[in-house]
Amino acid sequence: MTILEAKEGKVPFSHPSIPPSCHSETYYRVLGGLSSSATPIVVLHGGPGIPHVYLTPLFSRYHALTQNPVILYDQIGCGGSTRFPSKIGDEDFWTVELFIAELQNLLAYLGVERFDLIRGAATGAHN
Repeated sequence: MTILEAKEGKVPFSHPSIPPSCHSETYYRVLGGLSSSATPIVVLHGGPGIPHVYLTPLFSRYHALTQNPVILYDQIGCGGSTRFPSKIGDEDFWTVELFIAELQNLLAYLGVERFDLIRGAATGAHN
């Protein structure tokens, strides 16, 4: 199996629902290089509150077999991303729009315009 090239870090994230005094960040991990011509896979973990780590072995193997880059990240509120304990149970804060804005921010930071999306179903995602 090929040795994985991996990059990880945190991306600053701001949103109208997050007070400016909170320095919010999104943790990410990229398996493979985003400069290749292969379309990256963006993986949305299940949740709420479940970080991406349970998906790492599966998508590490996928990347090693296909050489397609994989973007894993922790949505805000869990894992290595900023948590907001004061917002637990606040349905006005935890909105689909917030998570879409976070993903768009991450992709813009990474310079990704074209991608395939794999999503978790624990938060109610379905076809």
